[in-house]
Amino acid sequence: MPLKVLFVLLDFYMEGRRPHNGLAALSASLKAAGHRTALCHVWLSDHNRLRGMISSKVASFKPDVVAFSCTEVEHRLLSDAARFVREEFPHIPVVVGGAYATLAPEEVLAATGAHCVFVGEADVSFPEFLRRMEEAGRPPADVRGTCAIRNGKLARIPPARLPDPCTLPEPDLSLFDKSSVVFDASRGGMSRRSIYFVAKRGCPFQYTYCVNKHAAALHDRSGSYLRSLEVGRVIGEIRRLKERYSFNEIVFNDEVFTGDREWLREFSAAYRREIAIPFFASSRVESVDSEAVSLLSGSGCKCLDMGIESGNEWIRRNV
Repeated sequence: MPLKVLFVLLDFYMEGRRPHNGLAALSASLKAAGHRTALCHVWLSDHNRLRGMISSKVASFKPDVVAFSCTEVEHRLLSDAARFVREEFPHIPVVVGGAYATLAPEEVLAATGAHCVFVGEADVSFPEFLRRMEEAGRPPADVRGTCAIRNGKLARIPPARLPDPCTLPEPDLSLFDKSSVVFDASRGGMSRRSIYFVAKRGCPFQYTYCVNKHAAALHDRSGSYLRSLEVGRVIGEIRRLKERYSFNEIVFNDEVFTGDREWLREFSAAYRREIAIPFFASSRVESVDSEAVSLLSGSGCKCLDMGIESGNEWIRRNV
């Protein structure tokens, strides 16, 4: 019998101004495996009624698992919310994922009392967790890519392989309100309705202060941590988004949009020919040159954000 997963997103940073890429991807993978998903989206302005929101959603959806996602910024409310669920609904296992859980699993487990935390990308491990829970009638204790407290000690089970994004289903944006999927950035009489899109996963750089370095080290991988969707799939997904939503610009929410030059050349030609909507992207100075700028501008890029990180070259290269 398919299981029901209630995602609880503590969203104090973006305040609902864009969908959560990780949850959209996870929801799609869980639905592809036959399960059902729902979302309790908690904004900063909702924090005083956090328990009531969660209780109401649990009562209406009747989930088999409650899955939290948050960053370290929301860790105090994560602790309060997770413990509330465990106390009020002790029959429902609580799990936690995301960057905070990946970087500090023991801290998150101690704060929440969760059954386990998922580390790294959970597109493979979470469906496997539910499959085994469905078969056994109880949450499993040894799924790859999870950490848990067993006999008073932290038990780490190495993550599964890094998923190839081309093999995964399209992100499930229906998990979110339409007001979160399309962000109204209009100003000065100019109508700007933006939609976020992820064309790549991972990052080619390994900075000690970034979750990517630690997440990449966790997974079994034979190829690059930077993985791109095939250009044809990018174009196809954007076409389908245009059929469902009204937007006039795209924000590519990739770590380094220019990190794969061959991909960028193919993308530039196809996007200019078949989509032709202004877009925004992010990159690093090292991966931008005159060719990259020409390809970006020729395909409709209106802004390229770049992080300098530090004015000290030694720190940039070694930290």
